[in-house]
Amino acid sequence: MNRQEIEAMLESNSDSYSEDYDDTDADPNWSSESEPDQNIYERELLDNCNVTINTIGNNWNNNFSNGQLNSHIIFNPDVNTTGINPDIIETMSDASPIDFFYLFFDKEIIDMLVVETNRYANAKKNTAGLSRHARIRKWVDTNEQEIKLFFGIAMWMGMMKLPSIAYYWKNSKLYSCNISKFMSRNRFEIILSMLHISDNDKAPTNDRLYKIQILIDLLVEKFNSAVIPEESVCIDESMVPYLGRLSFRKYISNKRHRYGVKIFKLCTRDFYTSKYKIYAGKEATMGDSVSCKVVMELMEPYLDFGRTLYADNWYNSIDLAEKLLQQKTHLVGTLRSNRKRNPNRCNTKKT
Repeated sequence: MNRQEIEAMLESNSDSYSEDYDDTDADPNWSSESEPDQNIYERELLDNCNVTINTIGNNWNNNFSNGQLNSHIIFNPDVNTTGINPDIIETMSDASPIDFFYLFFDKEIIDMLVVETNRYANAKKNTAGLSRHARIRKWVDTNEQEIKLFFGIAMWMGMMKLPSIAYYWKNSKLYSCNISKFMSRNRFEIILSMLHISDNDKAPTNDRLYKIQILIDLLVEKFNSAVIPEESVCIDESMVPYLGRLSFRKYISNKRHRYGVKIFKLCTRDFYTSKYKIYAGKEATMGDSVSCKVVMELMEPYLDFGRTLYADNWYNSIDLAEKLLQQKTHLVGTLRSNRKRNPNRCNTKKT
């Protein structure tokens, strides 16, 4: 990761979480008078990187539980394979975009969607007191080919924006897009309403993400089989726009899309998402700050490998750096001035 990439990351909006989380890692004795201008501080930190690291490193030694920092971390000491899976390079050199889509959204996921969608639809079909004219009474089990067709139509809708679903089936030349040749509007809408990923009868009461967690886990597994992160990784967040009803939908005033679902992502330097976590509300942290918990959860498969993690000042703290160093992982980024156990150098205006 070069200087420009690091500087761009550090200058990104890192305060988007201040409205949503308690800063459990804040120092109660911190005074705002000692906080330097953030942009100036970050640029000086980059310009004087070596001096800062040496100075802070000495201060860390005074607090570090085992008395010393692990300064001899080597990336990939066993020379294991990293980067793009060689099998993909060999077998998919002439692949089409749909081939890459099915590399991740494969038969395992499609079969799961078929089974769970049919299970849910048949349960609804057998519900007592159902209206005589309810569309679900005419439900016919879906299959692999129809689910593929359904998602193809859904992706086409995402590229060709129309006022509502009904417009995609209009006969008017102004809106005609031939979707009706492949699936009727009624069939599309009933699959959309019945689409399921998990068995509702097995849902725990305290897991907000149960209905999609198995899909998240499968996708992350496939992400990792395709690309193994190399030395530099970065944690950041994104917002998936959503205006519907959802218990963990968030509102952030300074975002382009103010309402939506917040996602934490671990990415490689090539912008590939290796792992992600959907924010579903505040969680118990058992002593760790929320930001530390997020980092350790996302980094768990990639520790003890000599990697370097880049993160902004919402995540960074001395405690997190120590946890990562204990598992042979470096941490790079700026520190907020009010973090607990900050070295004195971080709490002064003249740095």
